[in-house]
Amino acid sequence: MAAKKGLTLDEHRAAGILMKQAYENVIHLQVKFGNAYGKTKEPCLSLKKAADILLTAKAAADNIFCAANPAPAKSPYFGQIK
Repeated sequence: MAAKKGLTLDEHRAAGILMKQAYENVIHLQVKFGNAYGKTKEPCLSLKKAADILLTAKAAADNIFCAANPAPAKSPYFGQIK
């Protein structure tokens, strides 16, 4: 079986932008629900988990990109999400 090709640099850039936007949207909702109902209530807790999952996905994608590109000028995921 042949190895999978992987994503192009443009696809990695697009993924980084989408991950950043998704993270910001989730955080916005988390703050909105937290202010309205409390930070220890649902759906605020689930939104926090969603934000953490997005950070994990960003780190994994960054690791994959850096492994395939040992000396990139800048990772498309670097700085996209705190």
